Amino acid sequence: MQITHLSVNNYKSLRWISITPGEMTALVGANAAGKTNITDCIDFLSEIYGEGLEAAVAKKGGYENISFRRVRRSRSPIELSISAQFDIEDSINTFLGEEPGPVTLEHTFSFKAISTSIKAEYRVITEEIKLWASHNKEDKAIIQLKRNSDGKVELSVDKNSKHVPSPLKPDNDEYFMLMIKQFEKVSSSELLLARHFLWMFPFSYVLQELSNIRVFQINPIRSRQDGVPTPRAELERYGTNLPTVIDTMKRTEKKQWTTIMNAMRTIVPNLESIDVAYAMNKLLVLQFREKGFGRAWSANEISDGTLQTLALLVAIYDQRISMLILEEIENSIHPWIIRHILDACREASQNKQIIITTHSPVVMNCMKPEEIWVVWRQNGGSNVSPLTKLDPSFREMWGNGDVSTFDYLDSGAEPKAIPPDPSEIDTEESEK
Repeated sequence: MQITHLSVNNYKSLRWISITPGEMTALVGANAAGKTNITDCIDFLSEIYGEGLEAAVAKKGGYENISFRRVRRSRSPIELSISAQFDIEDSINTFLGEEPGPVTLEHTFSFKAISTSIKAEYRVITEEIKLWASHNKEDKAIIQLKRNSDGKVELSVDKNSKHVPSPLKPDNDEYFMLMIKQFEKVSSSELLLARHFLWMFPFSYVLQELSNIRVFQINPIRSRQDGVPTPRAELERYGTNLPTVIDTMKRTEKKQWTTIMNAMRTIVPNLESIDVAYAMNKLLVLQFREKGFGRAWSANEISDGTLQTLALLVAIYDQRISMLILEEIENSIHPWIIRHILDACREASQNKQIIITTHSPVVMNCMKPEEIWVVWRQNGGSNVSPLTKLDPSFREMWGNGDVSTFDYLDSGAEPKAIPPDPSEIDTEESEK
């Protein structure tokens, strides 16, 4: 899966921003510029496609906590648009009778509160779904669905395409109209795509991939905690459940675990093994065995940097994750080790997109010019743009070795990349 375009309006500090992430993307900018709000919005979308709009809004603390605060709640809706490309497996395409090729989803929707009261409900204002399929090396829109503020649905399908689910191309118009009426009964607080296409291929595949986006802000304190034994454990946002995920990976993803151990031995040369054992409380704990020491080290005896590195590598090489977002990977980690982690990211980015937020000179200098996106705050809202668009001359300067990325940004050559002058900060609390 590759997200090719994301547009956001009125989500937290994000107003009319657009981003086109590549295989690797680094978000840079001053504190409070809005980098975390961008990653949080992507996480919000993943929650929508996995659990539905209502559940996603609830997990983020309710509509009031995700809407742009400088606009009255009932005035402007939250608007999101995502375009993503999916490589359907060749075997699936053969089964469908289609030539192998990507499928592209475009999903645009908006929702807003129905009044200015903080307890007011919200409802979906618009929703548009487009599914494009590659057939004989040509892209063609095979499904287009529109839903308006009254809940009315317009649906058009290419009945000749085998990518279109059978239920969406019935034999008679009467059944087709009945299906549309069922769509129109969907709650105004839910999205059609997230709740009513889960069982239809290729939507089922697309939704699963979108719901497997993960955001991590690894905290060594959380990673030290014991793990709860579960069959398909996942690493949580702050690194909790690390022992259980490693236990699962050692059993089911042996190739990836070998890669992780090789990377860890590069960082800790005397490391023999990382084992998972049961503690007295029947939870899982990590044990680190090092050459020359008879007793294994517990997670509480391992440095923050080593534990943080291990958790990051587990996240990077977890094949279940379709897109990976890492917040400030440099925390607690030696600069030399950061470079190795970035090498791992670049290797893994061949199979999944990786977005990094950072303040680190090391990280910035390891990124290519086109991978750097600058985030800045203006008039209470966040903006984002590729560095090469803000200053097209930077690519040539970087290519000639005239300046490093960090030195360029730190110099203030691009003012949007550094903290603003206090006198220029807009302190108004609301807009009329």
